[in-house]
Amino acid sequence: MNEIKTLKKKDFQLKKLDYHHQEELDQEIKRLNAIISGFPIPQFVIDKDHKVTHWNDALEKASSIPSRQVIGTDTHWKAFYSTKRPCLADLCVDESFDEIPELYEGKYNKSKLIKGAYEAVDFFPALGEDGKWLYFTASLIKDSEGQVLGAVETLEDITKNKLLEAELIKSLQEKETLLKEIHHRVKNNLLMISSLLSLQSSYIKDKKDLNIFRECENRANSMALIHEQLYRSTDLQKIDFGNYIISLVGKLFQAYSMDPHVKLNINNVEDIMLDIDIAIPLALILNELVSNSMKHAFPPGESGEIDVEFYGERDRLQNDQYVLIVADDGVGLPEDLDYRKTNSLGLQLVNSFTKQIDGKIDLNTSQGTSFKIIIS
Repeated sequence: MNEIKTLKKKDFQLKKLDYHHQEELDQEIKRLNAIISGFPIPQFVIDKDHKVTHWNDALEKASSIPSRQVIGTDTHWKAFYSTKRPCLADLCVDESFDEIPELYEGKYNKSKLIKGAYEAVDFFPALGEDGKWLYFTASLIKDSEGQVLGAVETLEDITKNKLLEAELIKSLQEKETLLKEIHHRVKNNLLMISSLLSLQSSYIKDKKDLNIFRECENRANSMALIHEQLYRSTDLQKIDFGNYIISLVGKLFQAYSMDPHVKLNINNVEDIMLDIDIAIPLALILNELVSNSMKHAFPPGESGEIDVEFYGERDRLQNDQYVLIVADDGVGLPEDLDYRKTNSLGLQLVNSFTKQIDGKIDLNTSQGTSFKIIIS
């Protein structure tokens, strides 16, 4: 008899504990509901059967669908799509992540902040009068044993940001168009100067003065070619200097009507994108060095070779650097000539522009003349 009373007493105590536990659980659910409902960002929660358990006030306002119409149903998709399809939260619940690329191609990523969560950006034409851009995230809700209970999806209206982004892109495109036009006009002006110098040179009888005019004409052409490449390039701050070298050296070879016995070698030239602030001075250095080789390295009738190289490498301290080499196997520089202190305008420009781009010059005269310009 006493044992029966003891069992009944324990059963009563267990029921009392269960009652208190359920009461605490109910209170916790009410607090969670209050938090989600008052959350300022639209949010909904679904259970593992895809039935809506929470539909907060912010989402009611954004979707114009009251919570009473959607809670307990699986019709939450109607707030976002015109035809039935899974939301990101549904895909998380089913763990059917293979479908995400198909449904959100190029728009979704794994969240960097929440493990197992996904985020995406998409346009929802059904929201508002003109549709809305939303940034939305979805993550699983699991119990202490790791079993899936459901998923929560949060949505943030980023329409204003998207419209601003579109305006900025349009403004940037307009500025790029204007900058391209500027490069085009600068190129045309430089070519006009080159043409005027060419016309004027036809009246010059003195050979020395004629050479001066021709050198000025080639300098104008070398800068015009830079602006031509910038005008045609998708990057208005950089040019493919390897491609530029091939174009410029080819034009110089034609301009100086080189002896057919002189061979031009452009073998080791890499396609390296250079900033315009480096490209223009280096282009003028290239122009002067190649012009000097073509004018002075080979007496009439003598054969020889001019080599042009441009490549990137690393020095002993593992610093990246660019190397431009212009070499010839011609007669070489006069023994008493100091290229750092000379009356030659061409070499003065080479020294000045090399200093401007923080480069250094290595001169080798063991076999002809070889200028090596190194830019760190």
